[in-house]
Amino acid sequence: MDYKQLPAMISLLDDSDTEVVSIVESRLKSEGISIVAELEQAWFSLSEGPISGKLAEIISDIQHNDLCQAFEELWSQPYVSLLKSWICLSRIQAPQLEDVDIRLKINELKLDAWTQFGSLRDPLQQMSVLNDVLFRQHQFQGNSSQYHAIENSLIHETLKRKLANPISLSMLYIIVGQSLGLPVFGVNLPQHFIVAYCEMDQPPLREGIYEQEMLRVEHVNKPLFYINPFSKGQIFKKESLDAFLKVVDVNPQEMFYDPCDEREIAKRVLRNMYHAYGQVQQSDKQAQVCDLMRIAGMENEWPLRPNE
Repeated sequence: MDYKQLPAMISLLDDSDTEVVSIVESRLKSEGISIVAELEQAWFSLSEGPISGKLAEIISDIQHNDLCQAFEELWSQPYVSLLKSWICLSRIQAPQLEDVDIRLKINELKLDAWTQFGSLRDPLQQMSVLNDVLFRQHQFQGNSSQYHAIENSLIHETLKRKLANPISLSMLYIIVGQSLGLPVFGVNLPQHFIVAYCEMDQPPLREGIYEQEMLRVEHVNKPLFYINPFSKGQIFKKESLDAFLKVVDVNPQEMFYDPCDEREIAKRVLRNMYHAYGQVQQSDKQAQVCDLMRIAGMENEWPLRPNE
């Protein structure tokens, strides 16, 4: 599109002929994400009114369509990167979120831990260092007062506010830990989310440190111990999980003890986001979450089941 045509096309969004408005909307949306910056610039110059509202909707639709395409491409890969999926899901709230900014902050955490590792190869000592970096030096902590707020599910808000829910703190723990070559994985515990330090089915690159490609759930032999990032990295054994399941009145199942893959983590984040948006009655954002839930193959889950 010749962007010189934009002002004239945008003015037609207030045309009395609804067919004309529909054609203009379709034409603008067909340009995709490449036109968003121009549309935003035009939107900023407008005063509040029908054109401003329609233009905002068009921008939102273009950004959401782009997000759906990106998530569908990510989901189609044999392996779904935890970092990439978390960034992708966070774009529901922040469409212009930049990967590079997130990766710089993750690398800062990694470097701070790496410089303290030295020759440490004992798993408990390694976890002690990682806990110190994340929870003492950088002061990440669980957000108990606003447990269900949407910000707790977003990667950029987690890194900025240093407050989050159990699954976000666990994802951060896993992303930083695995970037250091540590065999840490998520555990999909009911009503909570934790991390497991695991024994792998192949030897490490060097003692206690694995190649990134090895750190997949399919290579896990068994969890050796568990970590609760929501409680500043508290370390515990299987017996504590038994006690927790008894307290929440849930029958023990193998899936509550073993690590889950990155797709299951992303699905749980989507569920959290749906309910978080529901609490503040943001139905438009809930609908966007539902679109990603469908891509993730969650059609049989409420709220996606028809006639309910």
